Amino acid sequence: MEMFRLTPYVFMFFLIALFCGFACQSAENPNAANNPYLNNPGNQTGDDDQSSDDDAASDDDSGSDDDSGADNQMKVLIAYNSDLTNPNQIMAVLTGMDVKVDLSIDSQIRYVNLSNYDVLIADTNTFWYNYLDYDAVINSGIPILGFYYGGGILFDAMGLPYGWFAGSTYDSEEYCHPVDKDLGFWNDPNPVQLDENGDVQIYGSDSYLRVNSTIAPPENILVVAYARDETQRAALILMHKKFFYWGFSGGVSMMTQDGVNLLKNVIFYLLKQ
Repeated sequence: MEMFRLTPYVFMFFLIALFCGFACQSAENPNAANNPYLNNPGNQTGDDDQSSDDDAASDDDSGSDDDSGADNQMKVLIAYNSDLTNPNQIMAVLTGMDVKVDLSIDSQIRYVNLSNYDVLIADTNTFWYNYLDYDAVINSGIPILGFYYGGGILFDAMGLPYGWFAGSTYDSEEYCHPVDKDLGFWNDPNPVQLDENGDVQIYGSDSYLRVNSTIAPPENILVVAYARDETQRAALILMHKKFFYWGFSGGVSMMTQDGVNLLKNVIFYLLKQ
């Protein structure tokens, strides 16, 4: 009889525990809404969860799934600091390349899972103040396209001698001169037109140029283009086959169609590394 009188309490306790269990299980991570880079692994059982980035059949463990059952789309991350003008224009350039593009402030890169991306683009207005952010980039080994000032800061922090031993000087220019016009940067997959002097006009008007001069580049650095036909002003530089320095300050809005095509080709190259 004593046990029978306790049964309602036991039953009520069981109901409360069951309700709490469901509530805890369904509660969202409070940070998820504010952090687009949090992983969404779904469940680990092989069944599909309800997130919008999963397919309708079965879930993998990669954090995002497309309709084929695997996440195969190439992904680019653009690091910026405050001005979104050029990053937004780069995103527009990538339209039609079947590339997914995300944005991150440079001071938040340490919180991003860079293994989810195929290329990092460092916009010119980035500063890379905190070593934790550029250490995250170094440890990831991700291919990088670095623009002008911010790209130079990142490459300096990574110990890449984009300015090699003479440092860098500043100039202004709208043309560049390919060192080897048969390199894929000039024709794959978009054609870039050379004029009668073998130069390419990549800007409609003069753009500031952070250049390297007088000293031959060290090992593992390929000068893709000099400014005009001069061999003392390296404007576009490839380091270790996967770190590309774009020495011009001008954004996409200042570029000619040949300049846009060249930019697409550089990103296309880096996506294959």
